[in-house]
Parts: sequence; structure tokens; C-alpha cells
Amino acid sequence: MSNHNFVASFSGDADSLFGKLNAALQEHGGSVEGDKNAGTIRVSSPLGAVEGTYEVGGKTIRIELTRKPFLVPASKIEELLRQEIGKH
Repeated sequence: MSNHNFVASFSGDADSLFGKLNAALQEHGGSVEGDKNAGTIRVSSPLGAVEGTYEVGGKTIRIELTRKPFLVPASKIEELLRQEIGKH
């Protein structure tokens, strides 16, 4: 898989975004390693793991998906992550 990158805007502060995304991923059996500025994300699914990196700058977060199940489109993962980010 070639990596899939996207940038999303968020309201609020980076601490709040980090805490809520961390909680959302943990709710689905995932994890975040890093802090409010940068790190890695990982979540398992029945079809395989989703992994990536993130960097926060100002009111935007840049996410790079580095691993995903073959049968799941990167656009679907992006859509789900954007939904979570949009809540904050």
C-alpha cells in the first residue's frame, strides 16, 4: 500500500483533541503513542490493523496512514477519522 495522507481542521485545543481521539481509539481496541503534537495510531479490525502517524500544527492535524487492510479503502478510514476529528 502506498501511504495515504490527509489534513483536517479542528476547533478547540490540541489537548482536547488528543484526549478525545485517544479515548475513541481505545474504545475500538486501538492505541495512541505520542502526545498532543505528534505520534502514532494503531487500531485492529477483523480485516487487519490500521496504523499511521499524526502531526498537529495550529488548528490542523495531518494524518498519514501507513498500514491498512487491503479490502478497506483508505478513503473510508479517512472518513471515519474525519468524523471523530470533526466532533472536537
